Amino acid sequence: MQTMKDWLNKNLTAFAWGVSGAVVLLALLHWGFWIDWRFSDVNFYRLFPLFGLLAFSLMWSHYVTFAARVYSGQERSATKTYSRYTGYAVLGFLLLHPGLLAWQIYLDGYGLPPVSFQEYVGSALYGFLILGTISFMIFMLYELHRWFAKKSWWKWIVALNHLAMLLIVIHAIKLGGSLMGGWFQITFIGYAVVLVLIYLYLWDRKQLI
Repeated sequence: MQTMKDWLNKNLTAFAWGVSGAVVLLALLHWGFWIDWRFSDVNFYRLFPLFGLLAFSLMWSHYVTFAARVYSGQERSATKTYSRYTGYAVLGFLLLHPGLLAWQIYLDGYGLPPVSFQEYVGSALYGFLILGTISFMIFMLYELHRWFAKKSWWKWIVALNHLAMLLIVIHAIKLGGSLMGGWFQITFIGYAVVLVLIYLYLWDRKQLI
């Protein structure tokens, strides 16, 4: 009888693309319901949250794929092409998420970040926006892996990346108006729970950092 490990050994790439495609589809469906499918009314204020959801969802799928790869005992090369192309997508989404918001706020006459961001969310919620900013900087730092991944100190950048994912969960729940209630809020919390379980599994397998 074929086990899950055997199946992953044969279908890891398909699994990775399937998980990524599923979470991207869920994010798009949720966003569509949030804007009530009124695409003609979409502006940057309504568009920028989508890219945040897409970035987090794809990064989450990277963790799921990594855990599946560790479980199946395959090498990094097994998902090299998948990681490269979805990594480019994540980078684009990460840049568009705050970029579109900053541009729209600037066009509305509120100036440039960080002051304009504080005007947008209010002083009470500004701390949660800062969490997102810190996470963004960590994710950008992680993009240097192409040059520094083999350095002995790189493991600390990886550890910061794990932390940034958790900070994004808090950032999204507190600031993401589209996450307030409904089926996707439950889905998003499910993502967070699975992420923590993956951290524990990878820690046990000595693969977290």
